[in-house]
Amino acid sequence: MLTEKRYLVGCRNSSIMPLALEKKLIDFIDRESNVKLLNKTRTGVHVLEMNPEIAEKLNAEEPLFIIEEDLQLELFTRLPGINSVLTTDNACPLVVTVIDEETGLSVQQADVYCFTPSVTMQVKTDEKGIAEITCCEMPLNKIIVVPKNTFWSKIVDSPECLNKMVVIKLRRIPERRHNWIEQQMSLGEVRRFFTGKSIRIAIVDSGVSPHESLVASGGYCPAFPDDQQGWAEDPDGHGTYCAGIIAGINHLSGIAPDAEIFSVKIFPDAHFSDVVDAINWCIDNHIDIINLGFGSIHYCSQIEIALHEAIQRGIVCVCAAGNHGAAVAFPASSPRTIAVSAIGKTGTFPVDSASSLSCPQQEQAELFFAEFSNRGAEIDLCAPGVALVSSVPSGYASFDGTSTACAVITALSALVMEAFPEIKTGDYRQSLAVKRLLKQSSLDIGLPYSMQGSGYPCIYSLLKKPIAQKKREYATRKILQKDLEYLHEKAILCRDDINRVLSELESISM
Repeated sequence: MLTEKRYLVGCRNSSIMPLALEKKLIDFIDRESNVKLLNKTRTGVHVLEMNPEIAEKLNAEEPLFIIEEDLQLELFTRLPGINSVLTTDNACPLVVTVIDEETGLSVQQADVYCFTPSVTMQVKTDEKGIAEITCCEMPLNKIIVVPKNTFWSKIVDSPECLNKMVVIKLRRIPERRHNWIEQQMSLGEVRRFFTGKSIRIAIVDSGVSPHESLVASGGYCPAFPDDQQGWAEDPDGHGTYCAGIIAGINHLSGIAPDAEIFSVKIFPDAHFSDVVDAINWCIDNHIDIINLGFGSIHYCSQIEIALHEAIQRGIVCVCAAGNHGAAVAFPASSPRTIAVSAIGKTGTFPVDSASSLSCPQQEQAELFFAEFSNRGAEIDLCAPGVALVSSVPSGYASFDGTSTACAVITALSALVMEAFPEIKTGDYRQSLAVKRLLKQSSLDIGLPYSMQGSGYPCIYSLLKKPIAQKKREYATRKILQKDLEYLHEKAILCRDDINRVLSELESISM
């Protein structure tokens, strides 16, 4: 018997299902008892559960239907490169205690990974900072602790398990909320004049939680039709983190702090159909830039169609290349997107933190290609993606990944669109112009094109002329304001003189 699968059924020529074609699909569903309707997107694309034989029958019945498996997507998480994780029951014999290096207080809800030659085990610390793990092999190769917030992660190689107990001390992330990209890209000078004002950015991700450094303007939940306020909830923290890199304010230095952020929540359990729905929502809501920090090893032609329609309306689509050190994931592999790989900078993270895993052992250069980053001919740009601090629902944390690099390029795209209003044509020329300007301004850091693409954008160099123009405007405005103040003072003196003369005239006439 054939296994039931989840299929995405749409129109071959458009991401919007024509009514006549939708009627044929509904008639087919009514006739076939073994077809179950799981979902219908806002543009009429249907998600059906059926076996491959019925899918072939539907395809033969109407050539305009495009039928693909509605596969799951992967959110590119904060700790790349750890696979085959087993979550163990909380039981002895190994007890790992995680504490604050400064205060000695327990660190709760930290992920503890224990590595043996054949398996990786994971468990979270409890309210006392304790993780109890059953180890099937001893001794351990290493332990990695990834805290929820506040602290750097830590690697302990060949840990000494005295009496089957290990104590791991974590170092606090410095309170100053800025990242190494500030100096690397001269963002301080750029942000005096350009902040992404009036640029609308959609973060298609796990949601954006309320935070002291973030204000989301709205959102949408393609995967959660019964919870349209769910976009403001982010249990994973990934979407909130990306939003902070892009538009953090107050206690966090986002690259484009005045950009409008919209949360389009598709994770957890995101499928291709959710992305199609999300992109169409972005088109309908006049979004300027879409940030896509996820991907798949599989291609989806219906997402490709939706991306094409987004580009035709001038929307810039920025995608993370992926975190597996392999071929570029989809949709970053699409020529319609800006595909971003991740680089790091030596000296910007503790040498015993998990971020050190991203740095090649033999690397001597200041900037390095992150070991976890996917690579290939489709890469357009590289950007900082190692040890950047940003907002998470419970505070602030350091993440690694191509999602981080993707968020950086999304924010730089917003600065470009604000600085060059003449490129805002509202059609495909707009998205192509942003991509072209970023690539033309990029610096070659000496890596193969398959790793760095055109390089990382030198945003200060790109915006030098607009910044100079802004400075002239500010200088002119200052002169005019002084002239206005002088004339205002003169007007007050004239008014006083007029009142005096009128008073004298009145006294004479009397």
